[in-house]
Amino acid sequence: MPIRLIRFLFPFWSIFLFPAPRIQGENPHDELPPDTLYLHLAYSTCPGAPLFGAAWSRDTTIQVFTPGVPDTLKIIDIDVLPEPVFVITGDSVLCNDDSARVEVGGFFKTYQWSTGATGSALTVAQPGLYAVTVTANNGCTRAESVHVTASRPDAVVETRDPTCAGSADGRIAVSNFSGGLEPYAIALNEGSFGADSVFSGLSGGHYRLTIRDATGCTDSFALSLPEPALFTVDAGPDLVLRPGDAVRIQAAASGPVLSWTWQSAVALDCYTCPDPLILQAANTTLILLAMDAAGCTARDTLRLTYRDTLDLFVPNAFAPGRADTGNGLLRVAPGPGNWQVTEFSVYDRWGNRLFQAQTPVQHPGTLEWDGRVRGRVLPPGVYLWMATLQAPGGAVQQRTGDVAVVR
Repeated sequence: MPIRLIRFLFPFWSIFLFPAPRIQGENPHDELPPDTLYLHLAYSTCPGAPLFGAAWSRDTTIQVFTPGVPDTLKIIDIDVLPEPVFVITGDSVLCNDDSARVEVGGFFKTYQWSTGATGSALTVAQPGLYAVTVTANNGCTRAESVHVTASRPDAVVETRDPTCAGSADGRIAVSNFSGGLEPYAIALNEGSFGADSVFSGLSGGHYRLTIRDATGCTDSFALSLPEPALFTVDAGPDLVLRPGDAVRIQAAASGPVLSWTWQSAVALDCYTCPDPLILQAANTTLILLAMDAAGCTARDTLRLTYRDTLDLFVPNAFAPGRADTGNGLLRVAPGPGNWQVTEFSVYDRWGNRLFQAQTPVQHPGTLEWDGRVRGRVLPPGVYLWMATLQAPGGAVQQRTGDVAVVR
């Protein structure tokens, strides 16, 4: 052990030899031989270190008498040096699979960790007990330890997808927290942390849920609420109706339909089916509403246009006997609708009837004449025609016009 000499009556450190005085009082030797040698010694030691058969915790003075020639009395001052004082700071919790850093506070001569590391700081990747022994400049040592724990907050996450495309009724619920220290806080996407564990009114999309425990450790979940396919309905193309038309609508949908509903100002034979028959013609718009099994709704419209005129198509010229031209016949075609051409006649300029057909013809049929009278082809010229049109219910319309015969 190091020896420090104590200053005694003189301004320097030394060992003093002097004649033996009479020692009174607490001296165990009331009468010492006159040739007794007095020896003052000083020792420094660290707290708890063995010295002279004992471990010292505070400054102490002891006396040791050794008989002999000469007799010797040792007065020994024991100076207990201060031990290093420090705390271990840093992260004592391992978050998820991250590492933690612990550090000895203060500056000392050496550091010795239980892992073998010798720096003032230690990075750990596993939970456990980590000890460090530090040595101060005075040679005294002290050991401390820190218990590093692991924390990985976890929970059960349940989701509910939005019901329909574009709706915001999705839901994320968090329950059964584990693996961390209460209380827990939750954040959705870039929102702030809070105690709420249920997030409602969510639309389809991608979300990130983050759970944080009382130690500050976090864990995140990537979630997705699928956007349902868009439910659509098609009422069909717009319709043009003529007198007597009986048109059946053919509606379609993008998926199974739970219910159909027609809103119409005209009579239909069915208002809750996809293919109603129009019983009444008018200029109006029909509205179709449909709902699927999930409760999603779709809407479409169908425009009805009513035309009370009867269209009749008669060429203004033809070339009888010229089959090579593709225009050798006079073709009379009634337009769409539930009506008929009941009679068609052709006259010359003097009013003589040259051709007459009285067999009813209805769209898409046609009435044809080859331009011959009694086997002879009509000479070039302009001829008159007259047609009788009969609408449903017996109403009759007359149409007239002219047609040129060319070569």
